[in-house]
Amino acid sequence: MLLPDLMNRLTEIFPGGSKDFCPNGLQVSGSKNISKVVFGVSASLEFLEHAESIGADAVIVHHGLFWNYQDHTITGMLADRVRSVMLANMNVIAYHAPLDHHQSIGNNIALAKHLEYEPIEFFGPDDAILMCKPSHPETLVDLSIGIQDKLDRKPVIAGDATMPVNKIAICTGAAGIYFQDAIDAGAHMFLTGEISEQHYHMAHESGVHYIAAGHHATERYGVQALMDMIKKDFKDTAFVFADLPNPI
Repeated sequence: MLLPDLMNRLTEIFPGGSKDFCPNGLQVSGSKNISKVVFGVSASLEFLEHAESIGADAVIVHHGLFWNYQDHTITGMLADRVRSVMLANMNVIAYHAPLDHHQSIGNNIALAKHLEYEPIEFFGPDDAILMCKPSHPETLVDLSIGIQDKLDRKPVIAGDATMPVNKIAICTGAAGIYFQDAIDAGAHMFLTGEISEQHYHMAHESGVHYIAAGHHATERYGVQALMDMIKKDFKDTAFVFADLPNPI
């Protein structure tokens, strides 16, 4: 596979339009000939070195190398990451908000499918939140047990553990900013990756439960769905998902 062919296919999947605070698409260019693509959640140095060790010509991640809040100098940890990529002649491709919000393979819909929830509708700013429902009404405790079993990570919960839940708003990662949108939309529970101090009080005062199941843990499934989509188009290329543990 040639790099332009891969990028053309990715542009078809992610045509643009999502507000974001990082560059999406090709962040660092490397080899034009690609025989192996490694997918992962974050472009950490550990991930990049692992990808190189198994022969990657390109990596596709959700959390890339560059963010708008960074200094524009390539120093320190960023320099170490960029240096490892450049020496390996490896392409780095990243999709942040476009992967979160995609309505067929995005992180929200992919997590809902993994948890076997039924999608209802996307809502909120840029349709960033997915409303769905479990197969049958369950309590907060029952749902948290199911989430732990499916994600292999014990979630943090806030709310009345005995109340039944039939409408779940999902926004993966660090999405506590959307908790009020979920409350306003009539959700019984908000499922995301991380929780802040104020969300505990909001959950108890609003009566809407909050489950933080892990930033990394909730965002493993969009990149895998993306991999499954594009590997059908490139039969001569190897595609691998590398899940490096992260407790956050």
